[in-house]
Amino acid sequence: MKTKKNLFIILIIAMFSISGCAQTDTPKELKYSYDLVDNFFLYKSNDDIVGIAIKSNDSNENEEKKKIILENISKVSWNENFILAEQIERIQLGKEEKKIYWIINSNTQQIYGPNEYEEFNNQRKELNIDENLELKSPDSYKK
Repeated sequence: MKTKKNLFIILIIAMFSISGCAQTDTPKELKYSYDLVDNFFLYKSNDDIVGIAIKSNDSNENEEKKKIILENISKVSWNENFILAEQIERIQLGKEEKKIYWIINSNTQQIYGPNEYEEFNNQRKELNIDENLELKSPDSYKK
C-alpha cells in the first residue's frame, strides 16, 4: 500500500513538472510590448518579467494567442532573420544567477539554446549573424 501511495505522489509531481514546461499565454497586464520581427514580440509585465513571445492563431477559436517562448530576458537584439537573447536563469537553492543565451531563427522558428556565451558566439558565427548586432537592455528599445 505504501508503494502505491509513493507512486501516486511521484506521478502527481511529474505531472506538475511537465505542465510547468509548457508554453503559456502572456500576462494580461503589460508595462509595454513591441514587435521584433515576423510574429515575435518582446514584452515587460507589470511584475517586471521581460519575455519573448510569438503571436499565433488558435485553430479552434480562430483568435490570436500569444505564447511565451522565453522569460527573464536581460538583453535582446534582432534583425530581419534572427533574435538574440540573454536570459537570467535563477538557481533557486543558492539564489545564484547564471546567464544563458538563445538564438531564434524567425524564418523557421527554430530555437538554438540554452547556450553558454562561448557556444552562443560559435553558433552565431555558424549562422552568419552580423557581429554588429549588439545585445542591449530591453528597456533601451522602449518607445
